[in-house]
Amino acid sequence: MNSDQLPIDNSVQISKNPFAELFPSLTAAESFSQENQNNEFEKKLTQKIVDQQISWKQSVNDLLERIFLVTLSSDDGHLEKSAGNSSSVPPCCVYMSEFADRMFLDQSEIDQILFERLLLDDKEIQTRLIHRKQGKWNVSQNHSISYLLRCYQRLEYECGSCDYRHQPVICYSREIVVRNLSTALLNPEMYEHIKAMSMMGTSLHEKLYYHLEESSYFGTDTLQACFADVVRHICNNSATTAHDDLTQAFNPLLQVLYNKVSVNEVTVADAQLMDILNVISILTSTDDLTCLLIEFKAPNIARQPSSLATILGSILGKSCLISNPQETEHLFFNDLYQQTQQGADDEESRVHGCMESIHSKLHDISYKILHFKRAREKYLIWIGELLHQHSNAARMWLHEHYDPKWSVFPSDAIFINLASVLVRLSLPFCIHFDNGVDKITKSSCKFLNIDPTYCKATGRKDRLDRGVHMDGLHKETCLVKEEDSIDVSNLPSKPCSFITECFFMAHRSLQIGMHGLLTKFYRLNKELNRLRSNNQERELFQRAMAVYLSSKALLTEPEFVKNLGRFQITTACYLNQLAFSDDRSKFHEIKLPCDSGSAASFHHIPEFIVENLADYIVFLRRFKPLGLENLKNSVQHILQFVIMYMGNKARMTNPHLRASLAEVLEAALPLQHDELQVNIPTSCREESFRNFPDIGHLAIAVIQLFVDIEFTGDPQQFEQKFDYRRPLYPILKFLWETQEGREAVKDCAVKALVDIENPLPPLLLSFINLFLNDAIFLLDGAIDVLKEIKADEEDRNSGKWEELSEREKQEKEVTLRQNIMIARFHNFMSNETVHVFTYLTSEEEVRKLLSHKVLVDRIASMLDYFLQYLVGPKMRELKIQDFSHCEFKPKQLVYEICLTFSNLRRNVDFCHAIANDERSYDQLLFPRALHVLQKIGHSELCSDIQDLSQSVKALKDKQDNLEELYQDAPEEFFDPLMGTLMQDPVILPVSKITVDRSTIARHLLSDHTDPFNRSPLTMEEVTTNVELYNKIKKWMKDRN
Repeated sequence: MNSDQLPIDNSVQISKNPFAELFPSLTAAESFSQENQNNEFEKKLTQKIVDQQISWKQSVNDLLERIFLVTLSSDDGHLEKSAGNSSSVPPCCVYMSEFADRMFLDQSEIDQILFERLLLDDKEIQTRLIHRKQGKWNVSQNHSISYLLRCYQRLEYECGSCDYRHQPVICYSREIVVRNLSTALLNPEMYEHIKAMSMMGTSLHEKLYYHLEESSYFGTDTLQACFADVVRHICNNSATTAHDDLTQAFNPLLQVLYNKVSVNEVTVADAQLMDILNVISILTSTDDLTCLLIEFKAPNIARQPSSLATILGSILGKSCLISNPQETEHLFFNDLYQQTQQGADDEESRVHGCMESIHSKLHDISYKILHFKRAREKYLIWIGELLHQHSNAARMWLHEHYDPKWSVFPSDAIFINLASVLVRLSLPFCIHFDNGVDKITKSSCKFLNIDPTYCKATGRKDRLDRGVHMDGLHKETCLVKEEDSIDVSNLPSKPCSFITECFFMAHRSLQIGMHGLLTKFYRLNKELNRLRSNNQERELFQRAMAVYLSSKALLTEPEFVKNLGRFQITTACYLNQLAFSDDRSKFHEIKLPCDSGSAASFHHIPEFIVENLADYIVFLRRFKPLGLENLKNSVQHILQFVIMYMGNKARMTNPHLRASLAEVLEAALPLQHDELQVNIPTSCREESFRNFPDIGHLAIAVIQLFVDIEFTGDPQQFEQKFDYRRPLYPILKFLWETQEGREAVKDCAVKALVDIENPLPPLLLSFINLFLNDAIFLLDGAIDVLKEIKADEEDRNSGKWEELSEREKQEKEVTLRQNIMIARFHNFMSNETVHVFTYLTSEEEVRKLLSHKVLVDRIASMLDYFLQYLVGPKMRELKIQDFSHCEFKPKQLVYEICLTFSNLRRNVDFCHAIANDERSYDQLLFPRALHVLQKIGHSELCSDIQDLSQSVKALKDKQDNLEELYQDAPEEFFDPLMGTLMQDPVILPVSKITVDRSTIARHLLSDHTDPFNRSPLTMEEVTTNVELYNKIKKWMKDRN
């Protein structure tokens, strides 16, 4: 029977007991037995309770030993015996002899025991260590900060695995660990006397930083929870102000962190940088601590902008770019002469990996910061200050006049890093891509919440109250000049959202960082071609190439390119929505043409938004063309943007900015570029273009831009307009080869014929007139330069250069190279202009316009002049040693000019114009052309040119007879500009001079002034000289 149970029938057992006879009665015996049994039960019960209490105290003791690694027993075997389970026994403990009179550790005294443990030096700890065994916690943990952090770590482990009844012990233990950690951070001098610390030469905060770096051992979550508890404890128990106490506790740690990150030895290729970023991530675990990190400013010895003398500012300066011209060693792309192409590709991949890791970590940190109310505000203010303090870096002349062969700007690295972070933060409100196809859904239309008036508020004193953290954007040039009647005093009308601010901050960062870097990058690309051929500058070439390759590697980092693609496509879509409707409450399907008026929003959007968009697209075309294919259907947003802005000054006033969109369009269309020397896939863009419904509008926008480029302004940079127009030639040809594009041009030609007498010249008439100007200027320029090249080559080959000094000879070489470059440009552009005339004249509607009296004389004389040079005796003046070096293609020019003649030959007015061309036409012109055509293999044109030759000869003979008839006409009958007999004399309103109507109409196509006094003039202001008209008609009638 179990001793804990009472007998079932006690009287039966007593009666059988032989000692019962000693009692006077069985009842007395039973009474005695019962009393003894009750006493025994009480004793056993009491013992059981005592045992349970001891067991509880032992379990608490064991728990506290595991947490704090201290013990009250000096017996090495005590711990294992007490628990009976070695897994619950810590491998080592420090024997606290001061408390040896206690049997168990308990929470009532653990605070004092912990304090005494913290005061032990290294020697004392080593002498007190007992129960040494291999195990998880088998470390001495001498340093107070190390010990407390590991106590917290063990607390976290025990919290997840211990009996629920131990939770109060856990909570109290956490409280005293946190309290002691707080005390240590606030008063590190309390531990200065400890020998162990002085021997290590490491301060408490340096030791703390070391443990933060090894966060993988502690666990990032554990460290973040620990810091959150410490911050909470300091704030709740502050004797002064929480901010002051937190500053006192953590500023030394932040100084250690700043010292680590600000040294040049820590680079993007150094694993320590990722450790530093992990430390920052841990320190951004609470709002208060994050605020301290953002506010921290180191002594500004270098007098750099205050926003850079910060931890985050120093981090942003880390990059693969070479930004210090004094440094001879750089991170990547060394010994390029010894490196293979595969080696350079591997190095670029290494750069990509380093920069993507840094940008990803910076984004994660920023994302955490933005979830705290106060830290978010301080962070945005800091970004605003950083951007404002570096606003001068956005001035293009700084980049245009800087020699990038040795380095780029430090600000380039800072703001490309910042831009990458801000672009990633912008992705939640950008258009979503699914396998390269964009989907406009309700969730992806968040970009419509971007307030276009944001920039106007950046100059307000109360901007922070309005949620505006940037400064100075109100001074930026906007797409359309602000009208005086617009009231901007209350803009924006409501507090700005983070979506708005993130959008404009990202674009400002791109303007300061990427726009300037690309300017230097493109210049360096050209300079490298020169350095490559100069063996005397090998060292400079190697340095310049390293600068170039490191810049290219940063700009082509795949994740950056992909994210920036979504961001810029969203930018284009947003600008399209602004142009289409003032209603931003929903996404609108854009139907072209749309109202061309100037919406109020255009007065507030800075030009650099469009510049950034153009930068990205053009860079992809030149250096990462496959990135354009990855945009797929999103290219349609770019095409819509080009249509709505490129040819419309009401939406974008700056003609230079609109001209820059020509390269954007060139990149967006599926064109093959010979200069890239590789066959770039265009299938995705081709599919996108086939599905694009507004090809005709695109063709008209291109023509409009060609005309508008003429008025880009600066007469000192006359030839700049040819650079702007260069991309338009392949674009126009590409669009002409589509049915929609060709029909749009033909309709434009028909409209031009109808409106040709209007005061405002129709679009295609202006286009063709300017095309004629370009063709004449370029072909004339090419001829003049080719003559100079031929003369220099003859002098060099004849030995005349040998008579010159070495310096003079070098000057001659430089001049020759420059002339060859000029000739290449002029010939390339003139080839394109002639080609355009050739295919335009293949359609009757265009031929009718070209044969109108306003244009036909100029076209005929131009074609005659250049054909005469190409097939006549003057061609000998242009025969240089190598035509290909100068892009001079005389065979192609002869063929295309003759093809143009063939297309126009049936028009009588055109034939008359040739016959009237006394400057270049003679009866040998077309026979010579026939001879050349047969020689170059284009005899298919011979019959057409023969017919034209006969027709013109007949007209010329008739014209000669008429000239004899009219040679004695009064002088007042002749046009003062052209010297021809006037058919429709008109009076100019200011100068009062009479000219032929066709003459002044041609002049006003290019110059809207009176040719005799430069006063403003339009066709509607001229009046017919009726008296002179009647005189001429009467005289001609009489003569006939």
